[in-house]
Amino acid sequence: MKNKKIKLILIIFIIATLIPLLLFHGIDYYFTGYNGTESGRKEIENTFLKTIEKEYELNSSDIKEMKGNYDIKISDYYVSVRFMNEPKIKYSYYKSNNGFSQMFIYEGKRQITEKNEINYLKNGHVFSIENNSEGN
Repeated sequence: MKNKKIKLILIIFIIATLIPLLLFHGIDYYFTGYNGTESGRKEIENTFLKTIEKEYELNSSDIKEMKGNYDIKISDYYVSVRFMNEPKIKYSYYKSNNGFSQMFIYEGKRQITEKNEINYLKNGHVFSIENNSEGN
């Protein structure tokens, strides 16, 4: 009799935790999908462009390709960028609390991770953009 009560309590606990989790994930997917929204992707592109114009004096003519993306693992947007002076290198920048943080660098399909290779990229695109808290 005691085993049946424990099993019943366990089943109720699993159902009570699993259903809200699945429901929340389903609602999140319904509104954003695995690719996010078009307006969210455009917003991250525009925000990134304004930030690099202000912080690095780069503009849209310095960018060969830019695409806003959605990362379902962190439920947020990031931007992938190829610059005119490094057309084979793709940089990915994630939003941070104060700006953007550079996260991934790819040459073709190969991720660049070695410090000596990253140091070789001398065009100034390996950066994290942190907005000043002074209101600039």
